[in-house]
Amino acid sequence: MYPMVIVALAAAVVASQARISGAFSLTRQAVQLGDTPRVTVVHTSHHEAGQIYVPEVNQILMVACIALVLGFQSTSGLAGAYGIAVTGTMTMTTILFANVARVRLGWSPAPGRAAGGAVSPGRPRVSGSEPPVRRPPSSDCRPTG
Repeated sequence: MYPMVIVALAAAVVASQARISGAFSLTRQAVQLGDTPRVTVVHTSHHEAGQIYVPEVNQILMVACIALVLGFQSTSGLAGAYGIAVTGTMTMTTILFANVARVRLGWSPAPGRAAGGAVSPGRPRVSGSEPPVRRPPSSDCRPTG
């Protein structure tokens, strides 16, 4: 069991470092584009331009992590929130891509919506917000083979 705990711990460290680095990089790019207010960007290396630290983003991430732990109080609740976050990220990426395709690339609105997946036949729904197939009742499930 201990080897699995060590692997899980290493994976968590790598994932958290990737999230922090990504947040710093996105914030720096947003500041350069003028989309967010100016923040403190500390270059941690004289040789590598991409190694930065943004104290304000670090504090926001800390407060968000503490709020998530206190708010959900269980791993199952946190797992559900993670699924909603992934779905929300994919939805926002789709909407932003469709907008960029329409405005910057000159796509007409109808193909831009179709390619971006923003239009769904029938009632509107968000991808991932409902199961793709309904699960049969447990009495109908029989092992095969």
